[in-house]
Amino acid sequence: MRRGDESLTEPQWMRTVFLWVMLLRELMNVILRVLAKKRKCELENQKSHRTNSLQQHSDFKHD
Repeated sequence: MRRGDESLTEPQWMRTVFLWVMLLRELMNVILRVLAKKRKCELENQKSHRTNSLQQHSDFKHD
């Protein structure tokens, strides 16, 4: 292609950069979803542990 050709609208490397940006964005979304799910499970485990601990503590007082 020569300078001034109508089909030459961007540098060749722009397609590669665009693909990498799109792939990295998808990768970041997947990573953030996994971390959010892991955090949710940790919070649920802490909540159930606290509930069990309080229940055992209240059982101990009644005895």
